[in-house]
This record gives sequence, C-alpha cells and structure tokens, in this order.
Amino acid sequence: MKICILLKVKIEVEMDIKLFKNPNGRFVKTGYGISAFIPDSLPPDIPYDDKLVELLSKAHSRLSELNGLGRVLPNPYLLIAPLMKQEALSSSAIEETYSTITQLYMFEIDEDKESNLSHTHEVANYVSAINYGFSPRRKIPFSLRLVRKLHKIMLTGVRGESKNPGHFRKHLVGIGNPDLPVEEARLIPAPKIEMGTALDQWEKFCHTDLNIAPLLLCALIHYQFEVIHPFYDGNGRVGRMLISIYLYEKKYLNYPLLFISRYFEQHRQDYYNRLQAVSEMSDWYGWFNFFLEAVAVQCEKNIDTARQLIQLRDKYHELLKEKQVPGRLFDILDHLLIFPIINTKRIKQITNTSDPTVLSDISKFVDLGILKEVPTSGKQKLFKMVELIKMLEAKP
Repeated sequence: MKICILLKVKIEVEMDIKLFKNPNGRFVKTGYGISAFIPDSLPPDIPYDDKLVELLSKAHSRLSELNGLGRVLPNPYLLIAPLMKQEALSSSAIEETYSTITQLYMFEIDEDKESNLSHTHEVANYVSAINYGFSPRRKIPFSLRLVRKLHKIMLTGVRGESKNPGHFRKHLVGIGNPDLPVEEARLIPAPKIEMGTALDQWEKFCHTDLNIAPLLLCALIHYQFEVIHPFYDGNGRVGRMLISIYLYEKKYLNYPLLFISRYFEQHRQDYYNRLQAVSEMSDWYGWFNFFLEAVAVQCEKNIDTARQLIQLRDKYHELLKEKQVPGRLFDILDHLLIFPIINTKRIKQITNTSDPTVLSDISKFVDLGILKEVPTSGKQKLFKMVELIKMLEAKP
C-alpha cells in the first residue's frame, strides 16, 4: 500500500474516524492538526471457534508437508531459489513494482546488460534482503536492528534510496491511495514518539513465549508491523518478508520454503481490507481466516512446484545418462536448476575447463533442448533453461 509523507502541512480534513466503530487502538491529536492511530498492544483476545481451529489445522498440516519435502529434496535450494524469486516478484508487484522471472535471472547473471531495469533492480534487492534474512552467517537476531538492515539492503541504490534506507521515519505518513489527497488516507500511523514505543512493544512480543499457534503469532506480528508503518517506504515488503524469516528463526520452518506474497498479490484488495478491518473494527477473526487460507493455499502450490522441479530434474538426469555424457554435465545441470539463465563464464567457473570444452558442453545442452540462447546485446552469450523458466513464469 502506497504512502504519502506529511511534513509541516496543516490538514483541514482528516481521515474518516467515524469508520473506526470498534478500533483496535486509539487516536492521538498531532501537532499537524490531525489524528494518528496507535494500535493496541499484542496479543488481543483470539476468537477461537470451530472454523478457525479447522483452518489452523489445515494450514499447519500443509506447512508440515512442505517442511517434509525440504528433507527429501536432493538439494533444498532447488526449491528455495525459485520460491524466493517468486516471493520477491509478488511482494514487489503488490506495491506496483513489476518485473519478470527472466529479467530477474538476467539481472543477476550480469547487471550491466539491458536487463538492468530499475524495477528489476528493486526486485533483485528484495531477493538480496531476504537471502540475508535467511543466511546462517547473519549475526543480527530477529529484532528491530534486523528490520532496519533488511530495509537498507532493499532500498539502497534504487528509487527508494531517498526514503532514508535503514532508518525509521521521523514524520507522519498516510496509508492509502497515492492518487488521493493525504488528508483522505485510510489510516495515519503513530507519530514518532508513540511509534518508537509501539516498535519496542512489537519487538518484545516477537520474543515472548506465549501459548499461541505459530501461524497466528505471524499474523499478529505482520498486522502490527504494517499498522505501525515505521518507514517512509517499503513497509509492506519488509513486513511480508518478516513472516517467513520469523517462522524460520523460531524453528517452525526447517527450510525457507513458505512465502505467501503470491496469495496476497492475487487477493490484493482483500489483503488490504482485512488489515484495515482489524484497525477499524478489531476484526481479528477475518484477518486470521484470510492469513491461514493464504498459508494453506500457498503451501499446496509450493508443494506442487517442488514436485514439478523434481520431475524435471529426474527427466533431464535420465536424458543425460541415456546420452552417456561426461560427468561434468550433471554438475552443470544441477547448477542450471537453481540458476536457469547462464553464460559461458559461469559454466567455466563450475567445470574449470577450457573455452572450447565449455562451448562444446553448451552445444550438447542446446541440442538436447535443455538450453536455448537468449538474444542479448552484450558480449557474453546467455542461455536459458527453457522448460524451467516457462514453469516458473506460469501463472498459478
């Protein structure tokens, strides 16, 4: 959801507070003559009923199945890599930043090529941020420091660089339609001092040992972060990547395989409305139902993607065995399944062979229909794994 910054501007017409019939928080008058919203501390009373319990059970069951797949995959990163990219593309698309999986892979293989589009750079930064969040070498625990670090990685060197990457906002912002006047924002989050208090409470809650289902904890944490809205830009994207990072940090995920922004993108208006309904009506029940359905559906789709990837890998392995190719081609194939757009330089690094051998190996993959040359204006020839790219670009 886009934001507008409120600096020293006198606002005569406020957001419609009458819509907040049973607010999950309170309003404070600011020095700009408008009211800002401060959410109640977590946790709320959780409205358990048969439907919520059933959805929770279904979501946990699908998550367990996805976790199990991570253990049986020949290389978990075979699934992790494309899912991370799909997450980055979908989460960015929610904020109207669009790219494609092909552009993203081309950007990563060579940032100087024509694929270096501003939107693709932003999505690539998202991938870098989420990779950092899951890195075993990360020294920063799940905390506000981590939140700022992720934000800095995501916005450095792209359009959002002017929005103070890695630092919390000092002024008010309005959440809503960017084409409308600021005073018509759906919600104006807390001012600086109250925001700081709310963030401290949020951080403490993330580390409080409560008898609440992990997925409901994630739903609570995500809502609270979004309504606090601590940055000038990038709140939604950081908030969505924190869902998976939190589950992984707390050992509820064995591998970083659950990303649900694709569901949020497909149901974008419902996603916004459910978050807003918590603020206006304390409708936690509606938000929990939406969030758990997102988890269950996306787990099923990720499981299906995993099966397709395994089938594709097995098919190509059998094809290479049948053709009795040198063993190094199997190494190239496994690399291609994770990085399906490649150049001769990368293949040479994998196999440590001469240029003529690299070109011969590529020719074999092209002849077998596994690789196809990508038209490019650069000096290095690029090749893509056609079937895998087509699978990853298919709309669910």
